Amino acid sequence: MINEKELRIGNCYATARSLEIRIKGIDTVNKFVVVEGVSTDIEITSKSQNTIIFEDLNPIELTEPKLANLGFLTDKSLSLSITSDNDTRFVWDDQHGEISIKDGEKGSIGQSIKHLHQLQNIYYCLTGKELDI
Repeated sequence: MINEKELRIGNCYATARSLEIRIKGIDTVNKFVVVEGVSTDIEITSKSQNTIIFEDLNPIELTEPKLANLGFLTDKSLSLSITSDNDTRFVWDDQHGEISIKDGEKGSIGQSIKHLHQLQNIYYCLTGKELDI
C-alpha cells in the first residue's frame, strides 16, 4: 500500500493485480484515483470502472532495467544528472537496490528512493519537469 500523501497526478503505480497504471485524477475525500485512459468528461468525484481505491495501489520497485529505460546511464553507476549549483546527481546503489541523491562532494542528500513514484516526485520537485516514462 502507498502513502496517500505521496500521490500526484502523473505518478505510476501497480494495482493489486500487478497492472501498471498512471494517475489521471485524485479524489482525496472518497479515497480513489482515476487512471489514464479515461475519457476527459468523467468527473473525478464519480466512481467508474477506471477508478481504483487508494488501498489497491502498490508502489513499483525500482530495478536496474527500469532505470535504464528512464534514461539513467549504465556506466559505473546508473545516474541521471540534474541542473544544480553543486553537481547534484541521482545515483543507483546496486547493492541496496535504491537511488541516492548525491551532491558534488559525494555526500548523500535526503532519504534513499526505492519506488518509481518517489523518484517521479523528487525529480519534479528538483527540476520542475515530469520524468519522461
